[in-house]
Amino acid sequence: MVARPTNPHQFYYREADYLIAGILETRMRALELACGTGGSTAIHYRHVSDLVSTDFSMKMVRGAAHRRDWKLVHFLVADASDLPFRDGIFHAVFSRGVLLSYVPDPMRMLREARRVLRRGGKLALDAMNQIQGSSRTRTRLFCMMGERPAYVEHAVQAGLQVRWIHWLDRRSPFVKLARKEEKPESRPRNLAKHVTSVERFEGRLFRPQQLIRLVEQAGFREVNVVPLGHLAYTLGFADKRLREFARSRGRDLSRLYLQLGSHFRLDTALHLFVSAKRR
Repeated sequence: MVARPTNPHQFYYREADYLIAGILETRMRALELACGTGGSTAIHYRHVSDLVSTDFSMKMVRGAAHRRDWKLVHFLVADASDLPFRDGIFHAVFSRGVLLSYVPDPMRMLREARRVLRRGGKLALDAMNQIQGSSRTRTRLFCMMGERPAYVEHAVQAGLQVRWIHWLDRRSPFVKLARKEEKPESRPRNLAKHVTSVERFEGRLFRPQQLIRLVEQAGFREVNVVPLGHLAYTLGFADKRLREFARSRGRDLSRLYLQLGSHFRLDTALHLFVSAKRR
């Protein structure tokens, strides 16, 4: 999913991984929250001496553990808001994948991260941004999610990003639209006939100052927030050559973008990255 050329994740998740790598050190014992299938784990396990990677989902943890022959990585099913570790045993806690936007209680999760960190330990994670002036209108997209065809709608409602995933029958004529990633102006009238199931997901949106206050109140200092994901806007450019340039040079552009981060507006970033130290 992240590696797919038309997926905006390729920008803001890559940028988050670059920033996480910048706070990790080889002497550290680190804890990863919401490791998923191990995409970020595969990048950061070599940056520390010991890594514990966790996820709430047994399926995700198994997928990550079988991804490769890991060394110095311990996988564990764990709730990020109720961690099964002693106090103060990690030098760093990190997560890539906007976990903070999906947990039921962000403050509880942050306090758990603080509890298992040593004094002065580092926190690094990302969250979805409440973009200034974001539209209430729904966006619509036919796409492939992994190997499964889907019709997806997004909307912003009361500080939440709401996403509806309509899983398509593989025999549906809409599968062709999913492979082409078509963006219809309205929901197809006969869509229901071609849908096998519908899932709804909600993600909490944060404003930059709101995120800073939350992390400070959880017991952290030197809280810093930087923007992520402005490069994803290039995927909507009308000029195909510019779109292809951004996709093909994405890694270099992401590094350049982070160097220029202070020149980009926080309120128009797709995601926010927060780093801090435990008091």
